[in-house]
This record gives sequence, C-alpha cells and structure tokens, in this order.
Amino acid sequence: MKRTVYSIQYLRGVAALMVVAFHAIVSRWDPPHLGDLALGVDIFFVISGYIMMATTRTMRPGEFAYKRLVRIVPMYWLMTAVLLAAVGIHFFRHAVVTPETVTKSLLFIPYIGQEGVAPLLVPGWTLNVEIFFYLIFTTALLLPYRLRLPTVGALFVTMVVAGASVHMTTPALWLYTRPRLLEFVIGMALAQFWRMRGQWGLIMVVAGFATLLFGEPYGGIIGAGLIVAGALAAEPSVPSRALLWLGDISYSLYLSHLFVIAAVKSVMGYSPVWLYVPMCGVLSIITAGVIYRCAEKPIQRFLSTPKVPEVIKPVREC
Repeated sequence: MKRTVYSIQYLRGVAALMVVAFHAIVSRWDPPHLGDLALGVDIFFVISGYIMMATTRTMRPGEFAYKRLVRIVPMYWLMTAVLLAAVGIHFFRHAVVTPETVTKSLLFIPYIGQEGVAPLLVPGWTLNVEIFFYLIFTTALLLPYRLRLPTVGALFVTMVVAGASVHMTTPALWLYTRPRLLEFVIGMALAQFWRMRGQWGLIMVVAGFATLLFGEPYGGIIGAGLIVAGALAAEPSVPSRALLWLGDISYSLYLSHLFVIAAVKSVMGYSPVWLYVPMCGVLSIITAGVIYRCAEKPIQRFLSTPKVPEVIKPVREC
C-alpha cells in the first residue's frame, strides 16, 4: 500500500467534522432524530480496522503497540489535563473530578460518568474502544497474516452476540460487546480483500451516507462500511492539500472541539443555528490546526524516534 491513501485521509477529516457538527447542534437544541451525525465515529472505527490491517503485514507486536500508544495516549492525556485545568477555573462544571475518575480516564478504564460510559474528556469513550481493539490486534499479530481477520472477526462476533444475549453488569463488558466492534472487522476485510476502483465509488459513498439515516447500530455499521469502501474505490490521483490537512488535524479536532463549542456557547448564547454551528466548526478547525502544529506534530516527531526491542516474535508467515 502506498504511504498515504488520500481517500482515507479525507474521511478522517469528514468524520471529525460530523462529530463537531453533532455536538454543536445538541449543545443548544438537542433536536430529535439527530443521532445520525454522531455516526462519524462509525467511520473512524472502519478506518481504524482498515489502517491496522493494511499497514502491519510484517510489523511485530511490540512495534505496533508502541506506535499506537504514541499516536493516541500523549494527546489524550494532554487534552484531559486541559479539561482538569478548565474544571479548576469552573469552566466545565459538569465534570465530576475525583481520583477515581481521573485515574480511570487516563488509563482507558470504562466507567459510568456524567455522559454515560465515558471518561472525563467525553469523546475519549471511543478511545477506550480503540485501545481494546489495539490490544486484541496486537495479539493477532502473532498469527500469520491470513489468520488475523478470521480470528479477530470470530472473537468480535462472539462478543457482540454475547452482548445482545446477556445483560452486561459492568461498564467494560457493556462497552466491549457493542455492535460497533464489527466496524473494525469490516475495515480489516476491506484492507485484505477490497480492490474495486472506478466511478461506482462515489455512488457507494452517497449510498453509505443515505444508509446512516437508518440510525444506530446497524445503519451506522453498514453505512460506514459503504462509505469507506466507496472512498477507496474513488481514490483520487491528485490529492487535495486542504482535505489532507483536515485529515492531519482530525485527531486534535476530535479531542479539542468540545472546548471550543463550550466557549462559543458562552459567548453566542441562543444564536440562530445557521450562525452558531458554522462558527463552532470554523473555530474548532482553527483551534485544532494550532494544537496540531504546536503540540501534536512535535510530540509525534519526538516520540517516533526511539526503537522498541521486540520481545515476542510473530509466527512465521505461511
């Protein structure tokens, strides 16, 4: 696979903006039947499964685990620290800050918070799921490449069936048996088998967004799968720098946008939706760009240098 798949990079930015738009709207109006915009996280999960499968054919478990932790943890901890500082000046008064909630948030341990099963930095609930997927995938790297998809797929299907059949009594068991686990499997399957190219890709993307309108969970699962598959089929030959940049800042955008929305809300109050939501979006993008340039990119550059010694070697490819 080439170093950058442009369509996947574009979708990262689009998915982040979907989440920003959803949170901007519900921060003021909470209208019914708007949950579909939040399904940007479904696109993220399919993309994650795709990237992990497409880029790790010869990667060892230790190298993979290090790269993933470096990619996810530092910025998440940094933005959680910003949240704690905001709570200290009474900006985020709804957050329940205790030694337990701080510890569980930083260590990706699911617990029931003010916003359901979510850490102090609420968007971090998806990172709890991502970290769980990384743990399973790290173990799967010990297997031959051809066995990784069926192994992870069988495990996740079993867990989803268990979640639908048994009442889960702990936040972790509940979170790790949701149907969204199947989105990682879809992404892995696309990386291993999907080879379609051509004009049908855009049609699949449109069909995928239309499918999102059916809502959670299976409308989101199928829709996200169609969107990623269609985007891969419609891979552009000449990239858009603006969209690539939006993909670059998508993680910073995802982690920081609630701060921006809260600030805009405190200033603009009950502004009309046509002004309030675009303002949240534009300011969130600008803020994320600054954070990416001043924090995320330097951190990644610094931490990507060390080499991790491999302790456990994967099974030889067959």
